[in-house]
Amino acid sequence: MKKVDIQDFKESHNSQDSSFDAELLNKELASSIVRNDKHVIICLTPKGVIALFRSIKKIIDSGISKREIPAIDNLIPRKEVMLRLSVSHTTLHSWDKNDILKPIKIGNKIFYKAEDVNRIKNR
Repeated sequence: MKKVDIQDFKESHNSQDSSFDAELLNKELASSIVRNDKHVIICLTPKGVIALFRSIKKIIDSGISKREIPAIDNLIPRKEVMLRLSVSHTTLHSWDKNDILKPIKIGNKIFYKAEDVNRIKNR
């Protein structure tokens, strides 16, 4: 295993990834880099952690389109559906099993499409 840290980096920088290592170490984003045939272990400095999360956020923000995010304004929480339709949790569960009203799960929350709820309400 080859370990590269700030002190000995300047002495041994003949790896093919040396420019990447140099950038991380010179910008003080990493305190050490350990490489072997299968793995690279990078010990990030606090500054490096912040830079990493900012980069990840930037990538995520640029890659999400409005079509990928469910329209929250068209979704109704389960408790609201129970009140609007005057049904119990058990009934909603039964309707899900019988393909009458399908839930949309976001995290640990359950929602229903407003158009589906209105269709049942207007029956």
